[in-house]
Amino acid sequence: AEAGVDWAVVEVGIGGRLDSTNVVLPEVCGITHISKDHMHILGDSLEEIAAEKAGIIKRKTPVFSAPQNRRAEEVLRRVAADMEAPLSEAQSYRRATLPLVGQHQQINAGIAYEMVRELHRAGLARWDDQLVDSGLVHTRWPCRIEWLPQPANEGMPVVVDCAHNRDSLEILLSTLAATHARRPFTFVFGVNSDKDIGPMLTLAMAASPRIVLVQSRHPKALPVPDLRTAIGSLPVEEGRTVVAAPSMDAAIETARGITPADGYIVGTGSVFVAAELREAWNRLHPGLLAADDWIHEANTDPPLAPLPPGYGAT
Repeated sequence: AEAGVDWAVVEVGIGGRLDSTNVVLPEVCGITHISKDHMHILGDSLEEIAAEKAGIIKRKTPVFSAPQNRRAEEVLRRVAADMEAPLSEAQSYRRATLPLVGQHQQINAGIAYEMVRELHRAGLARWDDQLVDSGLVHTRWPCRIEWLPQPANEGMPVVVDCAHNRDSLEILLSTLAATHARRPFTFVFGVNSDKDIGPMLTLAMAASPRIVLVQSRHPKALPVPDLRTAIGSLPVEEGRTVVAAPSMDAAIETARGITPADGYIVGTGSVFVAAELREAWNRLHPGLLAADDWIHEANTDPPLAPLPPGYGAT
C-alpha cells in the first residue's frame, strides 16, 4: 500500500487459513497442486492440508485451482460452496511454448492466465492476448528444472530443481524421464530438517545408484550425518554409491567424478540446495549467468542467522 502498487500477487507462506497473508481481501484466488508438505503444521492427511489451503477462499471471490487429487478436490469444492465462491479447474496453458519445463508448469501458467482473465471479466484489468502470452513466454524462474548454462569445455550438464517433498520430486523425475530417458544421472541431494525425508530418499535411491549428500547454509538444513542415518534405515540395494561433500563446489566436482560420461547431475531436495548449487556453478564458471541474474545479488546478502534453541518444537 505504501508503495502504491497497482496490483499485488500475494503468495501464502504456509497453508492459508492461519497464514498472515490471509488478512488480504483478494479479487481472485489461485490454488496450485496440493501435496503432503509441512505436515507438522498443516496436518497428516491430504484432506487436512487441503482444508488449510482452502482457508484463502473468500466469500463470492472466484477461485482457480490446478487439477487435484479427488480427496483434496472434494474439500476445496465444499469450502467454495460454503463461501459461495465460484471454483474452476484451470487447464494447461497451450497458447504458446513456455520456457519452463514440465507439465506442472503448464498448469501453473494456466492458473495465472485464468486469474488475469477473470480480473478482465470483472472490469478490473484490461486484456491483451499478446501481452499476456509475451509475459508467460518470457518468464524466468530459476531452480525450476533449470539446466545451467554450460561452458564450452564442459560436457557434464547440471540441472537444479527446488523439489522438496515426495510429490515434487516425483514430478521432477517423471519430467527428466520424459526428456532424458535412459541417460544416467547423479543426485546432489540435501533437505531441510522439517521434511518427511523417508519417501524422498526412497524415490531418489530408486532413481539413481549415485547420490552426493550436502547441507545448505539454511538454519533448518538437515546435517549430512543425519541424512546418512536416514539412508541407512532404508532397504537400499547393493552397489549404490553414497558420498558426502563438504560444500556445493565439492559436491559438483564429486558428482562429476562418479557420473558416466554420457550422464548429468541433478541438484535438488530443497530450494536452498538448488540456489546454492547455482551460486557454486557461478563460482566455478564465472560469467555464464546473465549480468541481471539474481545470483549476483545473492552474493552480497548477509548470512542467515541461526535459529533460536527449541525453534519448531511442539
